[in-house]
Amino acid sequence: MGMSPNTWRDISGCSSVRKLAKSESKEERVEMAGPSGKKEKVDKAGPSGGGKKKKDVKKETGLGLSVKKDENFGEWYSEVCKHEMIEYYDISGCYILRPWSMAIWEIMQTFFDAEIKKMKVKNCYFPLFVSPGVLEKEKDHIEGFAPEVAWVTKSGKSDLEVPIAIRPTSETVMYPYYSKWIRGHRDLPLKLNQWCNVVRWEFSNPTPFIRSREFLWQEGHTAFATKEEADEEVLQILELYRRIYEEYLAVPVVKGMKSENEKFAGGLYTTSVEAFIPNTGRGVQGATSHCLGQNFAKMFEIRYEDEEGKREMVWQNSWAYSTRTLGVMIMTHGDDKGLILPPKVASVQVVVIPVPYKDANTQGIFDACTATVSALSEAGIRAEEDLRDNYSPGWKYSNWEMKGVPLRIEIGPRDLENDQVRTVRRDNGVKEDIPRGSLVEHVKELLEKIQQNMYEVARQKREACVQEIRTWDEFISALNQKKLILAPWCDEEEVERDVKARTKGETGAAKTLCSPFEQPELPEGTLCFASGKPAKKWTYWGRKSVETADTNLGVTVKKDEDFGQWYSQVCRCGEMMAYYDISGCYILRPNAMKIWNIMRTYFDAVLEKAEVDENYFPLFVSASVLEKEKDHVQGFAPEVAWVTKAGKSDLNVPIAIRPTSETVIYPYFSKWIKSHRDLPLKLNQWNNVVRWEFSKPTPFIRSREFLWQEGHTAHATEEEADKEVLEVLDHYRHLYEEYLAVPVVKGMKSENEKFAGARYTTSVEAFIPETGRGIQGATSHCLGTKFAKMFDIKFTNKEGKNELVWQNSWAYSTRTIGVMIMTHGDDKGLVNPPKVAPIQVIVIPVPFKDADTKEISKACCAVKDALREAGLRAKEDLSDNYSPKWKYSHWEMKGVPLRIEIGPRDLAKNQVRTVRRDNGVKADVPRVGLVEYVMELLGKIQQNMFDVAKQKRDDACVVVKTWDEFVEALGQKKLILAPWCDEEEVEMDVKRRTKDEVGAAKTLCSPFDQPEIPEGTLCFASGKLAKKWTYWGKISFFFSLVV
Repeated sequence: MGMSPNTWRDISGCSSVRKLAKSESKEERVEMAGPSGKKEKVDKAGPSGGGKKKKDVKKETGLGLSVKKDENFGEWYSEVCKHEMIEYYDISGCYILRPWSMAIWEIMQTFFDAEIKKMKVKNCYFPLFVSPGVLEKEKDHIEGFAPEVAWVTKSGKSDLEVPIAIRPTSETVMYPYYSKWIRGHRDLPLKLNQWCNVVRWEFSNPTPFIRSREFLWQEGHTAFATKEEADEEVLQILELYRRIYEEYLAVPVVKGMKSENEKFAGGLYTTSVEAFIPNTGRGVQGATSHCLGQNFAKMFEIRYEDEEGKREMVWQNSWAYSTRTLGVMIMTHGDDKGLILPPKVASVQVVVIPVPYKDANTQGIFDACTATVSALSEAGIRAEEDLRDNYSPGWKYSNWEMKGVPLRIEIGPRDLENDQVRTVRRDNGVKEDIPRGSLVEHVKELLEKIQQNMYEVARQKREACVQEIRTWDEFISALNQKKLILAPWCDEEEVERDVKARTKGETGAAKTLCSPFEQPELPEGTLCFASGKPAKKWTYWGRKSVETADTNLGVTVKKDEDFGQWYSQVCRCGEMMAYYDISGCYILRPNAMKIWNIMRTYFDAVLEKAEVDENYFPLFVSASVLEKEKDHVQGFAPEVAWVTKAGKSDLNVPIAIRPTSETVIYPYFSKWIKSHRDLPLKLNQWNNVVRWEFSKPTPFIRSREFLWQEGHTAHATEEEADKEVLEVLDHYRHLYEEYLAVPVVKGMKSENEKFAGARYTTSVEAFIPETGRGIQGATSHCLGTKFAKMFDIKFTNKEGKNELVWQNSWAYSTRTIGVMIMTHGDDKGLVNPPKVAPIQVIVIPVPFKDADTKEISKACCAVKDALREAGLRAKEDLSDNYSPKWKYSHWEMKGVPLRIEIGPRDLAKNQVRTVRRDNGVKADVPRVGLVEYVMELLGKIQQNMFDVAKQKRDDACVVVKTWDEFVEALGQKKLILAPWCDEEEVEMDVKRRTKDEVGAAKTLCSPFDQPEIPEGTLCFASGKLAKKWTYWGKISFFFSLVV
């Protein structure tokens, strides 16, 4: 996708972002920065938050910038980014995105995702890896990315037979599957989007957000029947990108057309939004929307049959924006005090700071601050109070100014007395005293004014840099003055290349940014500034960017006869996934991604209540860090994929792709945690991980790349850590039982099965009766202090002593979707629980001969609209090329929980027919009161699916007490509950003894709800005294699937 690489200055490293300064403090911060940014020496703050001056204190906090924006832009930008937006990583060009920046990214993502859904674009996920054959298929396209492609050549210590590339963009990844999914005109338009990470390796001078080796982005890929449709979408998407920049980030941009030299390789044309940074005189390509024409359709044979039966090629678009947006925002608005965040994207819009003086009513001031935050929060304003008692108010002012919070509210004794507050704007420093009675309305209005003012100031600065020129000398002069140049141009590729060549050695190579859609008048006879030929258009120039319908319906095998092939067919035919050309990697299609996102929405809300912050750590791990914790890494060693080449060059040091993130994240915990005030530190990230070396991959259950969430927390005490482990585990139970309608057991893993390096591991365990196998559904680990010892993560407690932190990690993955499919699916296909079903209700017209088809279709639309207005996910199927019966089978295959049929008789009686997917029960229901009926029915379907699954699971459970009973139950595919002595060697012996008999057995977990164990009960396997009841089953699913 055409976010072209940039070259800027030598900033190497990696970035990270945290959200709020709850845990920013150190035990002893004594050199405080006042409002002016100058430091004053004070004692540690007492209860009042004040401090006395003391000349002999020398310790510094490091607060404030050491360079000015206009004097050394590169160093200024690096310092601003490091203040909680990013953290530099130990692999050059990779950055940790900390919660402060991730919150901004998520706000933009929420806006854009909602807008493209209105355009009927669906989310999906394609694998991270690309086979060489596919990558090389489209030579013109790939040529521009060749030096940037990172290659995985090793798995563990073994060389791969064929190197695997990591996607630099996804055209060649996705389009082979478009050729499979598009057959007829009814399959168009096909509109997919994915939110993912990409890797572009070979460059020098990386710059946080602007130019990094791994970055986050969205990329949309669409296919249409006509060029007109494609052209229309290109501009619709470009307008959304303009809105992101101008309405959210308050950054002015120009919409226009890229030149032939600058367009996306292999595309028909490229449009872009272009930003400009006055301090550097450089343009930044903010986002791109490409019309690919039919070039990729030819290469990948993406054809469809039109309404006349002719075979035609599709017209395609692709479009993307990335975390580069954050860099442009920082560069545009930041000043010598730090960040300035536009209110619309600021994770904290208002910070409330108490200003107590000597003998003031400190508690009353604190209470007023808390009440103010509550009032603002209830009105939907993102507000936080800073009640930390170890910093002076002056230090806090500088700290929150550095972080860019748009509005500061101060409350002191006089404010308390006058029932008022003082507001201070970050954008212009204006102060105002406001009565508390009208504060909420005033703050809302003020935030809007700040947003608009930031945009206007940035626009005026940009406009002041625009210079219209007509000659070469004027062009060079303007370039030297860091101007955004608007020049008449002949629009010839050779002339543009010549301009680049002629300016390269003078002031830094110039390039076209775009030819604006809003063209000034071009007088007849105007000549090109560079060639002297007749000019065709006005074009902006600047220095190179800142471098800092398938009819094979039905499942052909039964679930009870060949579970593996049944599962494969249901996953594919139910449009949950598609097989990829790299074994063990799968494309997650929109149906699966919708389910994943529904679960994510629930879990995100849980994390927010628990005050867990979002962040993003890089995909890559250096060898030295990976090897640091031997016990932990040993379990993953064979699965680690290694990048050893970039383009055609060998890397000096191989780089691993994360199989999990403990060793990635914890070196930074040791930097961020110094004092008890920094605890607890709670971070979560949603990402992809890679575990390579295994046989018999299984969609969702066991894949080489998968999506997951992973939480990593640090606490001051063992008790806090233990409590969190169980709280998170119960949320995982809730996810399975109340969303996926899958019964699970909560329990403790054995020493053999616990997470490598952990103190103990808890899990939720599912069981699939058809196979007799258990599946570890999600895990919550107490890591103890082992990783803290390894990575030296210590804190100073309240008594001034250094102690190790207690750590947890916890995760669930897209495996959840596989468990759901296996649990509920039947011989007709998927059966989706209503809570997570992408479509909860499908409405199908059933016209007979001579029926009023139009009225029936209208009734279907009206029913769908009524259901959607009530918040239900409903859709009508009015396609005229399939019979109603075919549609029934199709939507049953896709697992839609409820079908509504409307035929002539239903129309006459003002009723509909409902058909449940879970049990096939039909009912005729009056249209009056239908919405309430459907809502109640979906609740019954959800509950029934859980009850049926639980009954099946419980029927498969058997209690055994002897070895013979154990082996017999294992052969009968039972979930076995057995008394056990809890010895590691006995468990390993059970695995060995059953391996050649009926399939190796393993412990699943020892349930927290332990049945009574009578005194004298012996272990079924060793004959020793039993210590607990433990669930056993066959080793989890690994079966070969025919693709």
